[in-house]
Amino acid sequence: MCGIGNRREKQLIIFDTPGIHRKMQGSEVDLENKLVEIMANCLWRLSPGFHILALVISLERISEDTFLLLEELEDLFREELTKYVVVVFTKTDNLERNQTIPSHIAETDKNFKDLVEKCDYVGINNKATDKEDMEKQITSFFEKVEQKIAKNNGGYYTDGDFKKSYEPLQEESAMRDLEESYLRVERPPPIDVEELARSKTRLKSTCSIL
Repeated sequence: MCGIGNRREKQLIIFDTPGIHRKMQGSEVDLENKLVEIMANCLWRLSPGFHILALVISLERISEDTFLLLEELEDLFREELTKYVVVVFTKTDNLERNQTIPSHIAETDKNFKDLVEKCDYVGINNKATDKEDMEKQITSFFEKVEQKIAKNNGGYYTDGDFKKSYEPLQEESAMRDLEESYLRVERPPPIDVEELARSKTRLKSTCSIL
C-alpha cells in the first residue's frame, strides 16, 4: 500500500509492506527469500529507490523472530543497514515505570541491542491522545529520517545497492536460491508519483520511506 503526503515542504511517499514473520498464514516462511521478494518489489515500484527503511517493532512482541529478522536484514543490507534503517518501537506506553527503551532492549539479545543502537530508533506511545504529545512523536521520527538523509547526502538505497549487498555470497547455494527468488518476483508497474500527487501542489523536495 502506498500513500503520499507532505511535511515541512517535503513530499513524502510511504510504501507500507506486509509484516514478516517465520510463520505466515499457518506455514513456515523462509525469511531470506521473503525479504528478497519484498525488497525487489518495493525497489521496483519506488524507482530509483528509497531514502529510509522504517522497521516497526512492538516492544511487547520482541521475540526470537524479531532477532532473526534483524539478522537477516543485516545479511542483506550489510554495511548499508545503519545508513538507511530507522527502528520504530511502538507500545512504549507498556514499559514498566522508570523503564526506558535502552534499558528494555538491554534485557534482550545482545546482537539485537547493538544493531538497534547502530541504526537509530524512536519510540511511539500508542495511547497518546494529546495533540502536542502526538506531534512531538511524529517530529522525533522525521528528525531521525532527515538526519539519516543528510548523512547520506540525499542518496537513495537503490536496486543496484541491493544486488551488490549479496554478490559476495553468490557462490553459496543459499544465495543462488535468493537470486532465483529475486528474478521470479512479479513486478507491478512502478508507482506514478505525479498521478498520486495530481491534486497537490508541487513541493520543493521528495522523501521516500519504505
